[in-house]
Amino acid sequence: MSLRVIKPGILALPQDGGRRGVMHTGLTQGGPLDLHAWAWANRLLDNPWGAGTLEIHYGGLELEAETDLWLSLTGADLDSRIDDEPLAPWQSFLLRRGQRLRFGHPRTGITDPSGTDRDSPTGESEGGRPRMGGIRAYLGVAGGLALDGPTVPREGLGGLHGDGRPLAIGDRLPCTPGLAGRPRAVPGHFHPDYSAPLTLRLIPGSQFGAFSAEAHERLFGQSWRLSPRSDRMGARLEGKPIEAPAGLVSEGIALGAVQVPPDGQPIILLNDRQTLGGYPKLGAIHPLDLAALAQRLPGTALRLRPCALHEAQEEMRNFLRYFQTHAARGCRPSLGGPLRGAAVENGRRERLSANPDPFPTHRS
Repeated sequence: MSLRVIKPGILALPQDGGRRGVMHTGLTQGGPLDLHAWAWANRLLDNPWGAGTLEIHYGGLELEAETDLWLSLTGADLDSRIDDEPLAPWQSFLLRRGQRLRFGHPRTGITDPSGTDRDSPTGESEGGRPRMGGIRAYLGVAGGLALDGPTVPREGLGGLHGDGRPLAIGDRLPCTPGLAGRPRAVPGHFHPDYSAPLTLRLIPGSQFGAFSAEAHERLFGQSWRLSPRSDRMGARLEGKPIEAPAGLVSEGIALGAVQVPPDGQPIILLNDRQTLGGYPKLGAIHPLDLAALAQRLPGTALRLRPCALHEAQEEMRNFLRYFQTHAARGCRPSLGGPLRGAAVENGRRERLSANPDPFPTHRS
């Protein structure tokens, strides 16, 4: 039993948690660009860490259920609907046999405190749905999608058929029917605001000191713009160029590494990056900030600031502890403690939350 692809949309890539320990063979890691939204898509369904989901770029996708399935939707609001009924992200839901799940396109309007949508011809927000921006949504399936590794199109590896290709008409997403589920939602105050001003934290690397003081000042002192030439390999920035040092040897490239080619325009290397590179590198972007970057439209203005390694390590430990520990237990969250799972009476949606919020950076 499965979800059948009626329309493949602009780009839809099945992604699991990514490869580990293979870069020495020339294979990149792949996996979700927005780790935060991907993790919540699995968390809402009690899936194990690393379970396969669907990464939906810009929308246009249409799927039909061939059996009753519990699904989850997180990340960008792509104007999704079950048949003709609107479906908000950041929740789990039941899709019944024969129903169709349709995705429109990014809802990037701005809703002011009065609830009016400044981009709507009528000045109203449809159904009162918030406009959070973003360009990538994540669709989780109870039990996870059975994949041959993460989908990496440029390598021709992974995904549904092991060939790295995106979804096509007639594809079937293999799902496990009959798994129990329940409606859940992530409280609204934990939803990221993908339209908020973006500052990326840079962890300085070993080559940072090889750049001049003027280069450092230009890096942190100006506003950069996200180039339309960005993709899953790297996010290209545009601004006043940075002069890079010469004479550095090629070396392995970490996720989020910021390299500076001869034109002086930094490139933030992402999940489908090459495994080796010889351009000078300033350091690496905080892994959780890459999730926010993945949701920004080309042309978005952003800034960078330095970040201590221990700060990033502590936040990543908190992030992984929250999601991986629960996945390892394979059970529902307990009431109280660092996790609060409040089941609401009369069939209302269960709300999952953390107190305090362990991931405050995702709200900007």
